[in-house]
Amino acid sequence: IPVTEQSIVSVPMDTVTYDGMEILIQTTLTTTDSYTAVIPFETKYRETGLLAKGVEVILTAGVDGQKLCTAEVTYIDGEESSRELLTEEIVTEPVTQVVAVGTGKGERSKKPIIGDGVIITGSGDVLTYTRRDTFKATAYCRTDVGGEYTSTGTRTRVGDIAVDPKVIPYGTR
Repeated sequence: IPVTEQSIVSVPMDTVTYDGMEILIQTTLTTTDSYTAVIPFETKYRETGLLAKGVEVILTAGVDGQKLCTAEVTYIDGEESSRELLTEEIVTEPVTQVVAVGTGKGERSKKPIIGDGVIITGSGDVLTYTRRDTFKATAYCRTDVGGEYTSTGTRTRVGDIAVDPKVIPYGTR
């Protein structure tokens, strides 16, 4: 029976043998293994009186991260017996999930709560959006020449803004 430096023998090699003696010889193999592991995302909760009590709205969806791990793995007779982590490298950071939780206190605020793809207005309306851009905005002023009517022909009112309809369609909230 071949015995190498990587072999594990159940008795010392200089042991005197006898009839019926059982000796266990196991083969070991040590390798380096690279694998990816999940980094679970965390969830944070923000209380708001803009939503009814107990209502939850995800403001930012959580996304698991990923890390690349390298380990030294030892096998005995083909079965993994130990694993020692050598290195970890974060490939993708996890994204924390943010959830708005309604307290039902009826607090009103002019400032909306904005998350990824969700806006909760001061009146408690939950709006969704698919794109976020930054613009320079102008507003109508009735004292301007021709400022009493919008380009669509409606009378100006608080909350109206002028838009380039090639960029933002008329009527966009």
